[in-house]
Formats: sequence, C-alpha cells, structure tokens
Amino acid sequence: MIMKRLLWVFILIVISCSPSVEGLLDDGWRAFEAGDFETAKSCFLDAIEINNDCADAYNGLGWSCAKLDDISQATRSFQSAINKDHNLWDSYAGFAIVEMDYENAVNKASTVITNEPNYCFSHDTTVTIEDIYLCRAHGRVCLGEFEEALSDVRVIDPTFNADINTHEGREELIRRIEELLISYL
Repeated sequence: MIMKRLLWVFILIVISCSPSVEGLLDDGWRAFEAGDFETAKSCFLDAIEINNDCADAYNGLGWSCAKLDDISQATRSFQSAINKDHNLWDSYAGFAIVEMDYENAVNKASTVITNEPNYCFSHDTTVTIEDIYLCRAHGRVCLGEFEEALSDVRVIDPTFNADINTHEGREELIRRIEELLISYL
C-alpha cells in the first residue's frame, strides 16, 4: 500500500514538473517578442513534441524560423499550422511574407485581407495589413497582374499612380513596390 502511494506521489511530481504545452507556448512567444528567436524556436519545437496537433506551436515555429532566415522550415511550419487550424490568420500572414511561390503567396495574402482586414500580428505589431497588401502586390507583379498590383499599392499609397499599360509605368510600379517593401518589411 505504501509503495502504491509513493508511486502516485512520484507520478504527480513528474507530471507537475513537466512543461506544459501552454507554458512552452508562453515562453516561446515571450522569447520571440524579446528577439530571442533561437530560444523561441526551441520552445515551439518542445511544444510540438508534447502535442503535435498544436497549431500555434507550428505558427510560432514558422515565425521564429522566418526571423532566423530558415525559409523552407518556416513555410513547412506555416503549412502545418494552417492544416491544423484553418482560421489561424497569423500563419497565413507569415506564409504570405516568406513564400517564394508567388501564386501561393498571393492566395495566402488574399485570405488574410479577406478575413482580417485590420490584421496586425500580436507578437510583432510592426507586421500589419499593409505588409500583407505589399506581399500580395509583389506576388501579383511577378505573376504579371499589374492592374491588381497597382490596386494593392494604392491601398497603402492612395496618391500613387502609374500607367501600367506602358513599360515605363510597369517599371515605376515595380520601383514603388520595392520602395514600400524596404520601408515596411
């Protein structure tokens, strides 16, 4: 009987000392917000190890990897987060920012714009809906969708105009997108 009680006490101690997914997420986002992306990445990986269905852990891993310039891991992580939670707009936003497949980037950005028109990433408030419009404009220019790209740029800079029917106008649009990307992202 005493051995059973000791076993239960030991189990309770082990369980209470084990990190929880919620605690790891909190630690990960705190590290992320402090700019310690390696620690954040480690916390999110630990959370995934405990619960591989935790969409926010994949989301945090994606953002941390993006900040560490590990774009392939970032895109895989954002995709995993989206697969687990189709309404996790932060993952769509992160995906739109890092994705090199322009059609996919445009689709992810459009999802954020449609569903969260006032989007702002809560763990880095410098990432806003304007960044998402810029990512979509960049993708659209690369896909040859100049009229749509111009519309996106005009959301951010309503005074900007270019004749996209001319080579010079398209170059002007591309230059403006590049200028805005440098100032926003």
